[in-house]
Amino acid sequence: MLKSSSTTAHLDPQLPSSPPPLPAAEAYPSVPTRREDRLPLERWLFPSLTDMIFVVLVVLLVFAPVGAGLLNDADTGWHIRNGQHIVRTLSVPHADYFSYTMSGKPWYAWEWLYDAGMGLLAAWLGLNGIVLFTAVVIGFTFALLFRSLMVEGGNLLISALLTMLALLSAQVHMLARPHVVGWLLTLIWVRLLYRFQAGKSTALWWLPALMLVWVNVHGSFVLGLVLLVLFAAGNLWTYLTSRDVGTKLGARTAIARLSVAGLASALATFLTPYGYKLHIHVYQYLSNRYFMDHIMEFATPNFHGNAEKYFEALLALALVAALLAARRLRAVDIVLVLFAGYTGLYAVRNLPISSMIIAFAIAPALSDAIRLQALRRDLPGWLRRACTRVRESAARMKSIEDMLCGHLIPAVMLVASMGVALNGGRLHGTPVLAAHFDQRQFPVAAAEYIAAHPIHDHMFSTDRWSGYLIYRLHPDTRLFIDDRHDLYGEAFLKDYLKALGADLGWREVLDKNGVTSVLIPPDTPLANVLKETSDWKVAYDDGVAILFTQVYRSPDSTPAPGASRQ
Repeated sequence: MLKSSSTTAHLDPQLPSSPPPLPAAEAYPSVPTRREDRLPLERWLFPSLTDMIFVVLVVLLVFAPVGAGLLNDADTGWHIRNGQHIVRTLSVPHADYFSYTMSGKPWYAWEWLYDAGMGLLAAWLGLNGIVLFTAVVIGFTFALLFRSLMVEGGNLLISALLTMLALLSAQVHMLARPHVVGWLLTLIWVRLLYRFQAGKSTALWWLPALMLVWVNVHGSFVLGLVLLVLFAAGNLWTYLTSRDVGTKLGARTAIARLSVAGLASALATFLTPYGYKLHIHVYQYLSNRYFMDHIMEFATPNFHGNAEKYFEALLALALVAALLAARRLRAVDIVLVLFAGYTGLYAVRNLPISSMIIAFAIAPALSDAIRLQALRRDLPGWLRRACTRVRESAARMKSIEDMLCGHLIPAVMLVASMGVALNGGRLHGTPVLAAHFDQRQFPVAAAEYIAAHPIHDHMFSTDRWSGYLIYRLHPDTRLFIDDRHDLYGEAFLKDYLKALGADLGWREVLDKNGVTSVLIPPDTPLANVLKETSDWKVAYDDGVAILFTQVYRSPDSTPAPGASRQ
């Protein structure tokens, strides 16, 4: 990667500017490094640390209780049903068919390719298959992150630390939704750009093809174009500030090639069922201040949470890298850290991707910082010795890591997990996998009641529950709203929140939209009001969800004494 001459480091005068690394063979003669010295049996039977990251994550997310959190968002439900609709009709929807309030209105199902895959998988393996697929994507993403950090020159221990912090930051948004595929595509995209920056110009050839998949899987495809601009900006800074003719020429060439790749990738974004209209829609959605201020995923991170604290630790390590090894930080690295830091602080949903980008940018600099501190004469001896031990231990571990490349354990684990899913989640007759929506968070029992009674339309419920209700009740029951907020628009969402909060005018919202049944949590303001209103009666209440149905009255009937009217 080209270095920026604008960055400097304050180093001890006695420290050489580029201390030579220890020869691996001389420092660690007992570790075989040549391919012919590797034992085939060891390579196949012993998993590498990369393998173990993948295996542990998949096992935890699929078979351990922690994996239940993957279905903590009801979005999964409507993605599955939409995918089954796509497979059944062999067409991508252009109009809404889930709600009764927006039926027929233009809808941009921009994640249609993911939905189609999930529809097929759910028909084959049910929710067990959805959870297994999501766990595999997450496990592969962070295993690839760890491996990529080492390949980019990171110390193994530093790479492991950064991967762990990024993983723990990502737990805030680990859900069975298409954005996890966006994480993987972002990581591959960044890795290709760094390989290009390191001199492998052919890496850019993959970007347009990758974008073609990305734009049909998740709306985060916009980030790919932004990252291209950021890499070009980093190279532009190097070109403007460097005095070395060779460096300036390399930066100029990089800018030209990035521009061509950016143009080809931008053209690929038009190859969707919606063409240029998708770009207009995404821009209108992301630029709407009301959406950004009221949708929870776009809220500013709460740094009292655990995931946010791990992101703070990453930002602190970025500062350490800047202080101790500024010479190793390139202009591109600095631009990416600033961008990722801002986006991570802007919205909680950005934490996973921001964490991975920061890890990529600072891993080589932190590794170099350990090497530099081990050679400084002005540091206490114990600190220099500690840095030396960390560097040497990481080098030994990396030699072993490079030797173990069979990947047998992950393959066996995947085959076994697939077998369990195909067997209905049972292993030798014992249930070990039973993915489901938590009945303590979602109206599971209430949905069964609705399915057994003639409640088919004009039902008001919360946007958080709607995805599950679509999954369980579609097409027999259509809803007032769901969490496709871009479809409903700002004005409609304001009416929805007015009704849910029982604010002034709530009755007019229900009447205007012909609502005949209401399914909401018992502790919502609307539930408290409806309990005191003679026009509505409680049809079902299990403590998690309460169902109200409208009491029919003749036009000349009058409200009962004490009835609430607004």
